[in-house]
Amino acid sequence: MDISIQGRIACAIILDGSIDCWGQGIYGIPVEPAGSFQSISAGVSESCALAQNGTILCWDASELNLAPSQSANAYAGPFRAIDSGDGGLCVIMHSRGLHCLHINAPSFLRFSSIQSVSVGQSHACAVHADQSVHCFSDNWYGESSPPDGHFHSVAAGNGFTCGLLQTGDLKCWGYEYELGEQPPAGSFTAVEAGRKHACALSDSGQALCWLVRRDVLDVPVHLLDPTALQAAGRLAARRLTDGRVEFAFDPDRGEPVLPASRFLPPSAASGRWFNSSIVTTDDGREIGKISVRKLEDGRIEFGFLPTGSAERVLPRSRLFPASAGDRWLRTAEFSVTPKLGRR
Repeated sequence: MDISIQGRIACAIILDGSIDCWGQGIYGIPVEPAGSFQSISAGVSESCALAQNGTILCWDASELNLAPSQSANAYAGPFRAIDSGDGGLCVIMHSRGLHCLHINAPSFLRFSSIQSVSVGQSHACAVHADQSVHCFSDNWYGESSPPDGHFHSVAAGNGFTCGLLQTGDLKCWGYEYELGEQPPAGSFTAVEAGRKHACALSDSGQALCWLVRRDVLDVPVHLLDPTALQAAGRLAARRLTDGRVEFAFDPDRGEPVLPASRFLPPSAASGRWFNSSIVTTDDGREIGKISVRKLEDGRIEFGFLPTGSAERVLPRSRLFPASAGDRWLRTAEFSVTPKLGRR
């Protein structure tokens, strides 16, 4: 049996080797493939499973691709293990080499004896045969700068990484800990990471969780300036069959927001910014409008115009490819501070 949760999608391998998925979001209702599998890695827009014969099958969250997807075709199997996250997909080859899709694994990892890998929101970490850890891709908070030590496994999260040492101790690195919590003391057998929290399983079988990332949204409202409240999330977009581009706001906390006016027509003029209707979060805050514009080469650029501000926020990785289809794609995470009560 195996279980994997990512965003609003959860999948499990049950006793007969089949897959059962549940959950729902703007990325669709998960549809399970048929077959017998040994491990699974659920994704917000794509999930992948390792079959009993060592091959990998990946499928969209809302539409099953019966043929192997790009990630399954990227390298010849058989595979030993897989892991996926917001940042992409990594597979451990039968030769213990590592290959990744959407994340650039350094060449010294490709032909090494990799024991395990964990993919986070925008980075990944792998445990080497000598029990050292190598991390790669984004390193904004130091999440890809592991300490020295002999590790059993690692868990990559959102801007941070936690590792389980061979001694059973936990060690985390990355996002600053001034407001967050340190990992618990004790002896542990497993560790997993989410967007802001991590959980570990103790030797006695007790699960302990702690908040690694604590930001303004985790502080009691009465301690905040009532005129400004930070909101964090990503922009998501997909191309419909009629050529329109649909876009949404996917908050760090809460359900995705689909504003009433959220479509860019194929006839839109290049270079001109178009704004959505107001984006209202689950708690009733009107945080701003999604901005989109078509570039000369056909790509779509995304930004966000916070409430009460004339300055557009431009997240990293904000370009929607001209060849993109109906699968939801997302920008990098960003944060805004709207002035409440103003549009």
